[in-house]
Amino acid sequence: MSNGSGAAVTGLVIGLIMGLGAIGSGDASPSSAGNSDDTATGGGDGSGSDASGGDGTGWGLDVPGVIRTTGRSGQTVALTFSSGPDPLYTPDILDILDAHGVKATFCILGTQAEEHPQLVEQIAAEGHVLCNHTMTYDYALAARDDATIRAEIEDGLSAIRAAVPDASVPFFRAPGGNFSAKLVDIAASFDQASLGWNVDPRDWETPGAAAIRASVVDAVQPGSIVVLHDEGPNRGGTVEALPGIIEDLTAEGYQFVTPVS
Repeated sequence: MSNGSGAAVTGLVIGLIMGLGAIGSGDASPSSAGNSDDTATGGGDGSGSDASGGDGTGWGLDVPGVIRTTGRSGQTVALTFSSGPDPLYTPDILDILDAHGVKATFCILGTQAEEHPQLVEQIAAEGHVLCNHTMTYDYALAARDDATIRAEIEDGLSAIRAAVPDASVPFFRAPGGNFSAKLVDIAASFDQASLGWNVDPRDWETPGAAAIRASVVDAVQPGSIVVLHDEGPNRGGTVEALPGIIEDLTAEGYQFVTPVS
């Protein structure tokens, strides 16, 4: 083999090795994932739910000031629903909660509140807690400038209050759980505590009702906050799983509460 041919082969091998290395070190950060279903893009269906890593923790849930337990003593658990309301799923979820005497927290997306104000009104009228999930579900909100962050939070809050002018909105949830210290501080300026979670059955992956139910029941511990979704391309599994989740945890001695803000 000539020197020229040897150099060419060597260059090709080096190029392949570098290419494989680049693939192996791909950026899995939320900023590169895009706007997804509250997963670290949740499969990229763009439906707007809540992001998390494989261990059930969101990308920014460990930021100081993010609430991840109910804050109540005893064997308590809190159910939270993100990214709705949705006329296909939210009414059924409300009916199930009412039948079991459970109060939950609904993290409302501003655009959804504008489209379905009657559902926001129903959520509040039935005694559930409201949470501001921003106006447009900008997954990269934590990286935006202060003015953009304030506008997303303020506009989301305004959309909720257009439906229920007198309702309290004590919580804020960042898109995808992608909190930052700045987001927590700005939300606090609107008197909203940042609400995370510590149990994520990944219902945005639509694994089926049985898997969702088992995932929640197996993971819950005293003080847990569970994230579920009432909006998206297919939340039938979440709706179907909900009665069993409530019944199983009740049988284990859990009391359903809303988090302390």
